[in-house]
Amino acid sequence: MSEQQVPASVAQRVIIKFLTKKGVKPCAILTGLKVQYGDDTLSKTQVFDWAKKFKSGRESVENVSHNRRPRSSVSVTTLEFVRNWLVTQPQSFYEQGINKLPNRWEKCVEREGDYVEK
Repeated sequence: MSEQQVPASVAQRVIIKFLTKKGVKPCAILTGLKVQYGDDTLSKTQVFDWAKKFKSGRESVENVSHNRRPRSSVSVTTLEFVRNWLVTQPQSFYEQGINKLPNRWEKCVEREGDYVEK
């Protein structure tokens, strides 16, 4: 029988589930995971959240899939549209944008990066 690779995050959830059912506190679980997984350990928040879920009766260690927008909205159609739009802009469009940069940069520095042009 061949050994199947389990992602570290799922393996840690299995451990969290097992130890939570044994009554081990999340802070102790986190300490043990840090010893075993080092820098690859789930965050404190993740460990505590998963422990809470398992304590409440959750059985699955897999993430629940969510309906969400794609991570990237880049497509050939989008790229073509943007390129065509950029090509149709007059030179003055770019000149005006470049001329605004020093003032915007100054405002950004003055506000220590907390600046958004509205």
